[in-house]
Amino acid sequence: MDNNKKFVKDLEKGKTFERLICEKLSPEFNGLKVFEGYQKGFDLIDSTGYKIEVKTDFESEKTDNIAIEIRCRDSLSGLATTKAKEWIHIFWYNGEWYFLRCKVLDLKGFIRSNWKYLKKVKGGDNSLSEMVLISKDLIMDRFDFYELGATMEYGK
Repeated sequence: MDNNKKFVKDLEKGKTFERLICEKLSPEFNGLKVFEGYQKGFDLIDSTGYKIEVKTDFESEKTDNIAIEIRCRDSLSGLATTKAKEWIHIFWYNGEWYFLRCKVLDLKGFIRSNWKYLKKVKGGDNSLSEMVLISKDLIMDRFDFYELGATMEYGK
């Protein structure tokens, strides 16, 4: 599959996960909805303007880490540029989809405090992104995480 087709497929799968997260969190937020259209910086927004970024880590099935993008094409991106107050990171762990849920500032602080210990890699489409790898066990020990209740089929 060429990179453009893979990108489009991953984007569609990501939107499916965004809708699932929106359903799960909607009892906590008045008018929470998936932002429709192209928007850098957040994926969900409620009636007060509270923004949530949702990232799905499809490669997490193959590794013991999650990857958080910080740069793309030599420019800050991902966590470094989000306009959201809250970060949701969906990942595969022990045969199920889970999601990490934390404040953006807390995640940034965690990465900053552990920068010299965290592995940085190139990846994504054409290896144009720079990502920080964090052990699933380490991040699950530090932040709240929840079962998503979705099967692997969501990620296929």
